[in-house]
Amino acid sequence: MSSLRDRLRRLTKTNDEQRTDPLSAPINADEAGIEESEWRQLDARICRSEDGAFILRTRRYPLEHQLGRYQLNELASIDHTMAALASAPIPLVDASQLLFFDTETTGLGVGAGNVPFMIGCGYLDGQQFVVEQLFIRNPAEESAALAYLAALLDRFTHVVTYNGRSFDWPVLKNRFVLHRLQAPREPAHLDFLYAARSLWSRQLPSCRLVTVEEQKLGIIRGHDVPGAEAPERYRQYLFSQRAQDMEDVFIHNERDIVTLAVLAVHVQRLLSGNVRAAPGTLAEDEVRVAIWLDKLNLRARARSVLDEALRRANQLGRAQLLEAAALCKKWHDYDQAAHLWRTYCQLSSGALQALEPLIELAMYYEHRKRDIETALYWSMQARTLLERRLSLGRRPSSDRALMHQIDHRLERLRRKIDKPAQQIIHFH
Repeated sequence: MSSLRDRLRRLTKTNDEQRTDPLSAPINADEAGIEESEWRQLDARICRSEDGAFILRTRRYPLEHQLGRYQLNELASIDHTMAALASAPIPLVDASQLLFFDTETTGLGVGAGNVPFMIGCGYLDGQQFVVEQLFIRNPAEESAALAYLAALLDRFTHVVTYNGRSFDWPVLKNRFVLHRLQAPREPAHLDFLYAARSLWSRQLPSCRLVTVEEQKLGIIRGHDVPGAEAPERYRQYLFSQRAQDMEDVFIHNERDIVTLAVLAVHVQRLLSGNVRAAPGTLAEDEVRVAIWLDKLNLRARARSVLDEALRRANQLGRAQLLEAAALCKKWHDYDQAAHLWRTYCQLSSGALQALEPLIELAMYYEHRKRDIETALYWSMQARTLLERRLSLGRRPSSDRALMHQIDHRLERLRRKIDKPAQQIIHFH
């Protein structure tokens, strides 16, 4: 049986080779010529081999190409630290080992009925960034497209996606099984959706790729067919058989691939710990990046990023102050955490103020500083705030339980204050 690399070679035959290959001879030369001309207008061509045929569209970007706040040549900054995001411990040297991919499918599930009618792939090739899009004109062409994809995947150690680990990749694996093809080896996945949620879920209205690219990468697409419309466009094409009906979907998929490459540059900047070098970042971004780096076990970088954020703590919102304090507490930097809790309390008032910093300060002064009177003060502040909340209406069981805990703390603290006085009286 021929190898996957041999299949890839056959699938990428030149047009002259295809015309002389009896396996490629069209049944109706005139109709085939018209169709090929239509696809050429979209920068696409018909790939034929003994496995079948499919449409291959290729776009090449010079690395000087600017997209939003970055140029594609900044992919050179990607190094081994990117592997910290990978699903498998496979070493990563540089961006040449990355295959960016995204699919357009007939549905949203990962079951056998969901067909990836377009598979977009992007990779570095010398001084260019290449986007290849595999499109099937009908289900019979899927096997040939999958064979081509398998050979392409074999060249890379990591795949970069946006929700691909739980959607695109399982869909593709199912298609290999259905066509009785050997599934490609499991690559290391770099799924940037997880990074986006960790970094920006509390800041952005959503973590959809189009939102992230606008808010964080400075990319404005303008006219673009929504990805949710792609299945309907494909059904339209199956009825009309006009290549032009798929042009907007090709462009949408191409933009997704190139955006993934730019997002990789941005993520690398954040991974490096040099957050301020990433265009468009704010002080609040630094706190979220520090938390994210800590989750990735990059503690030294997380500490450095948080220190930078705290140098301009006056620019942090109340939510970021609490997040930074929680991280300092995790690192056993209790004095810094207490400073942040106090800063939060100075900026907050009313029933919507968080109880957490008041209780944390009470514990800090009782157990860390042995300052019982200050601990009593913060405990009283916490009880007063909780009383105000309870007076507004609902009394959930969690609040009642919390009130009981605070009362118990107050009783203990008062005993500690009274005990020295009793000892003095007994001594006299």
